[in-house]
Amino acid sequence: MVPVFCFEPLTHDLLTNIEGTVLVPTFHLRKIYVFNCLIRLQAMAALASSKEADWNAMRLREKELAAVKINPADVEIIANELELDKKIAERTLREHKGDAVAAVRFLLR
Repeated sequence: MVPVFCFEPLTHDLLTNIEGTVLVPTFHLRKIYVFNCLIRLQAMAALASSKEADWNAMRLREKELAAVKINPADVEIIANELELDKKIAERTLREHKGDAVAAVRFLLR
């Protein structure tokens, strides 16, 4: 669980006007404070679940790419001819399901 910091409501001094009249009753501040904390908690929970879903999708994609069979000679040729890092050439080949022509076309576009 991600920690959420809810700040205390404004002090009495900040809620009075020049004459000393209270601008907002204290019970309203407590309601506003609790409501704001709940909104923050809901937002943080939504962000956490969204991040977790993104993380799971990324892990699934990496597993799918790792399962693709590629020819090591194709990786060497692409890396040497296009002057790329071998990791980039391999990743592009995996993304194009081992099709060297499609991978090269993608890299040259």
